[in-house]
Amino acid sequence: MKRRVCLFGLSANPPTGEGGHVGIVRELSQMKMKMMKNHNDNDDATATETDNTNNVEEERFHEIRILPVYSHMFNEKRGRGMQASYEARLEMCRLAFREIPKVIVSNDEEKCFEWYANKIGMTKEEDRKNIRVGTADLLDMLMDDTSTNSNTSDSSDSDSTQAEYSFALGADTFMDLSKLKWRRAADIFQLLNGRLVVFHRKEENENENENVVNKMITSDSKYDLECRDSYLDLTELSQSCSTNKDLDQRIDEIAQSLHTKCPNLKENIILLNVPSLTSVSSSRVRNSVGVDDEFLEMSLSPDVLDYVKKNRLYSFAE
Repeated sequence: MKRRVCLFGLSANPPTGEGGHVGIVRELSQMKMKMMKNHNDNDDATATETDNTNNVEEERFHEIRILPVYSHMFNEKRGRGMQASYEARLEMCRLAFREIPKVIVSNDEEKCFEWYANKIGMTKEEDRKNIRVGTADLLDMLMDDTSTNSNTSDSSDSDSTQAEYSFALGADTFMDLSKLKWRRAADIFQLLNGRLVVFHRKEENENENENVVNKMITSDSKYDLECRDSYLDLTELSQSCSTNKDLDQRIDEIAQSLHTKCPNLKENIILLNVPSLTSVSSSRVRNSVGVDDEFLEMSLSPDVLDYVKKNRLYSFAE
């Protein structure tokens, strides 16, 4: 049986607490699925809704792989004063998610950068600063069993061909992907066979969420849109103002559009309600100069807040 891995990308600048990233990852870790025992080959198959015999409830994912967005060192030094280093963001993720089962914080984004540079024959360091890799490139690397970079050093995957990847993203981010706004968007659906987990909040907060999202679109999110096709800061842009009706309609449309490339797309997309999501965002934390500690304590895990203060990563910690 293939190891089921859910990829969760974020800027992690910084990773937010239970009202944001931590709450999302906790829900991903707790997801279940019904399995049907196949007595012919002793392997498992996913049960349909009408299957009632020999169904067993299993954890949907064996691993939740956290992927902080990688920034080339040159770009990190280029005046983005509110951007913590990649190493610092990796460490904050380790601190934020370490108590959640099945979570592995991975530097696969960095590996993908090197893998892609080598793939296109770009050897000069100065030229590499202009490389832009996206989600499809990452999936190419992870599924390339000839690549020495295809496995994360912390992961138990011994062979990339033995992993089945899913990808978690916010509702509004999914809407952009489904409208093919991302680079190689159709390839992403095909490489994942439509295995997407789209997280959102309860619909009774719809109007509040829309106001929050409108206020949160900052220069940082524009930078991510220009430089990366993938994760953005998922709690910055979508927590979410897209309703279930919007999502269902869009899923029907993209499933019809990509039916030839991805026939199982509609069945494989999962909508996940995350009740803990609030209006917390990484940008609000970074810009929280002069606020009391109560806001920071509500927004960040204690260990992450201690790390930020100790290393003076943002203006409020200086």
